[in-house]
Amino acid sequence: MTKKWSLYALMTVFLGVCASCSPSPSATKDAEVPQPTLEDAVYQQAFAELVVSAKNWSQLPEGDKHKVVAEVIKLFRDRENVAILKETNFYVTQLDDAVRTGAFPIDSPLPNLIKLFAVMEFDFYNGQNKDDLAKQILGDQLYQGVKERRARLNL
Repeated sequence: MTKKWSLYALMTVFLGVCASCSPSPSATKDAEVPQPTLEDAVYQQAFAELVVSAKNWSQLPEGDKHKVVAEVIKLFRDRENVAILKETNFYVTQLDDAVRTGAFPIDSPLPNLIKLFAVMEFDFYNGQNKDDLAKQILGDQLYQGVKERRARLNL
């Protein structure tokens, strides 16, 4: 399967999941985040593996998923001066849904997937125009799907 096909499959699932409901920012912030349960050494090893490949995402305990997403968002902020404003709950849910539906590009690094979801949500603030960034990252066809979904949801 080519990279473009994997992105297309992921986008199709993402659009389907998001079309049914898009949590409001306050609902996402109000949700309780479970506490991490892995010991530090085990967590660090799991994190290192996820940075290379997200294939073990579903094996991670719920609280540690939130910790990993928060750490990836912090890496974007610290290393690339990028702001991602949606809460970790949003990205954990998107990743879990992508795994559950089988359209997950299993060998992709987790930071790439979080960036992809953030770009599709127009939540990747790097100073670049959101439309231009989405076209660049997603390509014209996927970008049009995102724009149509956002128009339907009045975003």
